Amino acid sequence: MQIVDQTEDGWILDEAAGSGDRRIPLKDLQWPYIVINWLPEDVTAEECQTFIKEFQGFKYDKWAYLWVALNRLSRNIFPRIADNRHMCWERTADFCNFMGHPICHVYEMAYMPLMIERYAMRCGHD
Repeated sequence: MQIVDQTEDGWILDEAAGSGDRRIPLKDLQWPYIVINWLPEDVTAEECQTFIKEFQGFKYDKWAYLWVALNRLSRNIFPRIADNRHMCWERTADFCNFMGHPICHVYEMAYMPLMIERYAMRCGHD
């Protein structure tokens, strides 16, 4: 999920969902969770709204986990599939790519350990 808006009630998250994408208030998430600030501070609300419009209706992709496994086992021979379905990590990877700060190569499938590893590398941690 990624933060895409702020209202008087707090931050709004965007996520892939079974019926399509949706926005939910950060305060409605069950604790504990980790917030990772991957993007620089210059991402604007207008850019977030443009992302939402372009990726509107992308449904949750339960089969993407199979592609992640194939991609990892094949050492990135199987590319990411560009379609209108997303698993949660893939939607976040597309969001970061859309904002000009990709977290994975086009031939890598986004998955949580990769994202944490790349974030740690970017922050100077081994």
